[in-house]
Amino acid sequence: PYADQGHFGRKKELIINKKTEQTHFVVGVPGLSADDPRRHIEAVLRVALGGNMSSRLFVEVREKRGLAYYVGSIAEHFYDTGYIGARAGVKKDKFNQALEVVKDQMLNLTDRLTQEEINRAKKYILGKTILSLEDSMGIVNWFANRLVLGLPAEQPQTILAKTKQVKLEEVKKLASDLFQADKIRLAVIK
Repeated sequence: PYADQGHFGRKKELIINKKTEQTHFVVGVPGLSADDPRRHIEAVLRVALGGNMSSRLFVEVREKRGLAYYVGSIAEHFYDTGYIGARAGVKKDKFNQALEVVKDQMLNLTDRLTQEEINRAKKYILGKTILSLEDSMGIVNWFANRLVLGLPAEQPQTILAKTKQVKLEEVKKLASDLFQADKIRLAVIK
């Protein structure tokens, strides 16, 4: 089930002024809990949004506009809640512009996502997962994380199969459900 927005508090912005050369920010919305069956769809959504160098955020914020030192998507899943969003480090005078581009990408993702982006995101997830399970520590971490959250001990092959089956329309639907302007929260260190 979707996380209850109440878990995220009513405050929409937290701005901390600190002597720093860059402005760092995180912008996000309530996401999925650890046991939500759509987490594999959210994983594809997160990677397409900002999970690697071919993602929307990297291309739009860093490559095309040169606004960020780093930019990418983030997601966390807990027992009863979660969040998904983006983080970036930008020049102080580029903060407002970078924030608007990030929010625009999040809020309009449903209209912009392509099948090619979904295919790239799935390949990235599959490759990264397989590499992470190449040693015994990776396998232990896989099952320990599930155990700590009280989740069934699903085999990696099961999750990989679900990831392969993710469809563009499922990702668009989830993006539409999650990325809503009234749910956005922002934290800034500037």
